[in-house]
Amino acid sequence: RESTESELYNIVGFQTNLKWGEQKRVFSMIPGLNNVDFVKYGVMHRNSFICAPKYLNYEEIEKLLNSIEIDTKEGIQERLIIELLYSTGIRVSELVNIKIKDIKIKENQINILGKGNKERIVLFGEKAKEIIKIYLNAYKDEFTGNISNQYLLINKKGKQLTTNKIELIVKDVLKKSALKLNISPHTLRHTFATHMLDSGADLKSVQELLGHENLKTTAIYTHISNERLKHIYINSHPRALKK
Repeated sequence: RESTESELYNIVGFQTNLKWGEQKRVFSMIPGLNNVDFVKYGVMHRNSFICAPKYLNYEEIEKLLNSIEIDTKEGIQERLIIELLYSTGIRVSELVNIKIKDIKIKENQINILGKGNKERIVLFGEKAKEIIKIYLNAYKDEFTGNISNQYLLINKKGKQLTTNKIELIVKDVLKKSALKLNISPHTLRHTFATHMLDSGADLKSVQELLGHENLKTTAIYTHISNERLKHIYINSHPRALKK
């Protein structure tokens, strides 16, 4: 019981950035939270004290992507960054470490070296494949030496982009899109997971694609998906509507 409660404290602290003493206060304020069965998979986002991950809806992600003009090298790179983050759900640290040799164009997949140096395969669709091809052609003069061993995302000097640079690029793209949102590269990872579950993907598959070690980490997205289903049901089923 003590180890389980300690784990739950850590989850609350992670989601809300609360210190240990504040975590205890939150626990005491939420009825039933001390009941372990209440928090299966560590999903506690039904409570107003804990915020579920932010994500973009389908219209917002389309608007973000379509706002990027690809008539310049910079625009092509921006589109590639947003497309890969959303299409694969990879972390920004994983994105900057992709090498050209990791990309299997024909198979629509990328070999990723994730947390703890664990390898996994992520998949991408035809839209991402198209922009990858356009990018590799546009940046062919920037790649030097053994091209296959080069990092995919580079600056004008051929140097690997940093995670900080990706953060700035995402903010700049967001600003140009006119979307009144506050997002980061990680928001696109949340968006990937949420849209996958919304479209019927099973939790285990999403866990593997995200590279989560524990299923309960992935399960936080089921709350978002379930809330959407609840909204659809209430507004669609004849016996769910109030007369």
